Amino acid sequence: MQTLHPLSDMSGRPDADTASSPSLRAQPGTVHDRGRRSLLAAGAVAAGATLALPLRALAQASSTAGVLSPEVLAKRQAEMLLAHPDAVQNVITAFVDGRTPSAKGLLLDVAMLADNPSAVPVRVSVDPSLITESNWCEELIILAEKNPIPLACRMYFTPLAGVAEAAVRVRLARSQAIHALARMKDGQILEARRDVTVAASGCGM
Repeated sequence: MQTLHPLSDMSGRPDADTASSPSLRAQPGTVHDRGRRSLLAAGAVAAGATLALPLRALAQASSTAGVLSPEVLAKRQAEMLLAHPDAVQNVITAFVDGRTPSAKGLLLDVAMLADNPSAVPVRVSVDPSLITESNWCEELIILAEKNPIPLACRMYFTPLAGVAEAAVRVRLARSQAIHALARMKDGQILEARRDVTVAASGCGM
């Protein structure tokens, strides 16, 4: 049986380029071979040191911070689920744009007690008597004031819609107020608000 040369082609003949250039092949024990092995060893050490850095940092952080009590963990989790105090008001202020909202004309239908806070049904509709060919609802928003992201829904309408209503399911982080606002074509702002109590925490947001 014919023994193939390490750098030969399938015919068994050494490759012409490598055969004519012995310097391209690292021979065992040569300076080139020793340099190549040193380079590989240095790379392995560097990779090991890089992978060890996160573990050292975690160990140092754990030894410095210590173990948090369940009470502290629960408090921090609750703080993370809270929206910024100004978040809801900023959205409302931008939406009303200096106008005084009307408490009539917008129907907000949501249960006062939510058994499943992960999917609370919310239905909002503008009084059909307020919608005409020249005046219709242009935009409608739903806010959950204590959610990490208060804006739960934003919808736009055209005169062809004929009605203005939205039905969504909102995940609530805790008991809180639900706000709904609608902007009519003539600039009038409609507003509705309802307090909702959740039976359990809608965690995992």
